[in-house]
Amino acid sequence: ILSVWDAHHVGEIFLGSIGVWAMYGLAVEVGLSVWIASGVTLVYALYPTIADLMRNDAKDVPLVSLLIASSYFFVRWVKLWRVKKYRLAWISGLGCAVFLGLAEATKPTAVILVPVVILWLLISSVGSAEFRKSIRPIGSFMIAGFSLLVIALLVFIIGWPWLWDDPVGKLTEVMSFFKTVGFNMPVPLFGEMYRAGKNLPNLYPFIILFVQSPIELSILALVGMVIAIRQFVKLKKVYPLFFVVWFLVAMGRFLIPGVLIYARVRHFIDAMPAFIILAGFGAQAIVEWVKNKLPRMGSLALMLTLGVVIIHEAVITFRFFPYEMTYFNVLAGGTKHVAQQGLFDVGTASAVKEAMEFIARDSGGQKVRVYPCLLMHVARFYGGPTITMARAPETAQYSIFPNSPSWFDGMFEFSNAHHELVYSVRRDGADLFYVFKYKEPVGWRCGWETVSNYED
Repeated sequence: ILSVWDAHHVGEIFLGSIGVWAMYGLAVEVGLSVWIASGVTLVYALYPTIADLMRNDAKDVPLVSLLIASSYFFVRWVKLWRVKKYRLAWISGLGCAVFLGLAEATKPTAVILVPVVILWLLISSVGSAEFRKSIRPIGSFMIAGFSLLVIALLVFIIGWPWLWDDPVGKLTEVMSFFKTVGFNMPVPLFGEMYRAGKNLPNLYPFIILFVQSPIELSILALVGMVIAIRQFVKLKKVYPLFFVVWFLVAMGRFLIPGVLIYARVRHFIDAMPAFIILAGFGAQAIVEWVKNKLPRMGSLALMLTLGVVIIHEAVITFRFFPYEMTYFNVLAGGTKHVAQQGLFDVGTASAVKEAMEFIARDSGGQKVRVYPCLLMHVARFYGGPTITMARAPETAQYSIFPNSPSWFDGMFEFSNAHHELVYSVRRDGADLFYVFKYKEPVGWRCGWETVSNYED
């Protein structure tokens, strides 16, 4: 809090905590026990990418936090409507609309929740006569739902002042942006370089999910998905199905031509709440089965399901803090193997701070220039009175860049040949970020950079 440049993390942590609170409420609302819901909440809060981004991300974790809160109020709205408590239902419905609108204003991809809700309502109505009867009168239910959608749209527009003078035109511009941003971006996948929107395999998001998540969490989520579908088909339980639809729609959108992905879990972070709650249903099914067979072993079953995931995630945080999102599991050979072989990008811009602090120590108070290689927007905040940013790479005494073969492979090869590697930001044996000290006045220019980004 006392640091000007670090204090902004407090706001991000606050927004992240909204998602943690809402996660517990949502888990309980949809039928998970208090113990399982508590475990699911901890799994969510400690999930490597989410734990990392909760401290230093201005849109993705706020987006998912607001989506979870909106989903919590949506489920309450449906449940209260079904028991004809319409006044209370409207209060929850307004909560759903407000949080959805705020999520939209945070990042327009929050709109993914709308087709999820519509598809779930349709499937539940067709597959469960009890559900279909309970939401009658259908006309009033549809009018209420449409009204909440309009309110969410108004909150979205009010929450994004940039839209005010020309909402239609600027929303069109936003849609065009999301269709093109990242197109042709280099994306490494098990050491092969692909291009986003051109030849990146459709299964990329699923592969990333399963190599960056604790394996036991993925197993529980798959079990939970089977359980949720089975409960809907045989028992007509509709709420677990909501998360199956949520997960499949959020992940399945990347199978649609023109929908781009290039940034690992961050790009489908809106699917992670569903993935983790499905793991909760998987854990609950296992615990209940053990209790039926061995009544005294229920607590042990709980520890061996979600307990193992929580402990594993805590170990990941201990080993990788504050760079948890660089974690890769044994399916990819572990983060150290990934970093050494260049299988995926493991570098993170958040490591700039540690790299710049090393340069301040290594330079011994002497004035030096650093070439930040596309990361000026972060590095300039950690320069200090004796460190300035070099406009031209050949005029620097140090260069810094992440271990990310998609963008910085050439920089690494050049620096190895002409400069000296004096420091690596390292976690669990994996080099995440490099600091090179110049041995000769030659440099490698990293892509397109504007002069206005640099200090003289």
